[in-house]
Amino acid sequence: MRRRLRHTAGRPAAFTLVELLVVIGIIAVMVGILLPTLSKARERAKATVCLGNLRSVGQTCQVYASNNRGAVPLGYIQDHPYWGNLVRSSDDKFPLFGKLFKSKLMDAPETFYCPSQQEDRYKYNTSENPWPGSASPGTGAVYIGYTSRPIEAAQWAPAGANSGSMVTGMQAIRLQDFEGGQAIMADLVGIPGRTFEQTAVHGKSVNVLMSDLSARTAVPDKANYEANQVTLAGQSAGGTVALSPIYIERPVPVFPILPKGIWDGLER
Repeated sequence: MRRRLRHTAGRPAAFTLVELLVVIGIIAVMVGILLPTLSKARERAKATVCLGNLRSVGQTCQVYASNNRGAVPLGYIQDHPYWGNLVRSSDDKFPLFGKLFKSKLMDAPETFYCPSQQEDRYKYNTSENPWPGSASPGTGAVYIGYTSRPIEAAQWAPAGANSGSMVTGMQAIRLQDFEGGQAIMADLVGIPGRTFEQTAVHGKSVNVLMSDLSARTAVPDKANYEANQVTLAGQSAGGTVALSPIYIERPVPVFPILPKGIWDGLER
């Protein structure tokens, strides 16, 4: 019996297993090379959006100022200098940036948040930071993703009878009160005891809003940041906690007078 020969002329040869593994290996190497580059490009894009957001926040503050005798809602909550980004307090009051909200100037709230932020507490409309929050007291505060410079003369009252207003004896800050080129807001959202890496959402750089309402990227001195970490007694009922130097412009009588720390570095 004759065997029938298969005609393979014109039919493409199949890859061998070895050839296939070589191709897969090459693709894996290329992906490994390209992914970090794509990640860096994505972060640069987010940082650019963040700068645009800061400019928009500055313009919104300027609109508020034009309707409020030049005053801008900057500062921090008394005894809590890391609360310089509050919109709605847990007792349903609206200090600081809450003034923009109540003035109906936050129609695009997502622009008040840094797209590089990883913590849900400081991202727009998350389970930990729902926008615009609840009218039921005790349900949690609402924050934006940018922090105001803790200005000595702009302390806002904590929860209590005067909550939502400035502390008695304090006066509203105006943009013209700042010297030229001062940093007034940044995407550093600080919590006591944070390291530089935990606080700076763009890695080594920080985006800053200046008093002339321009936005820029600054590279703080990490060594100076960490060297200036201080411990202040009585910050909380639980005892002593570390206070980031981003907030040490806080001459409250019970605490020592400290240097300006990282904010000066953001202006260089």
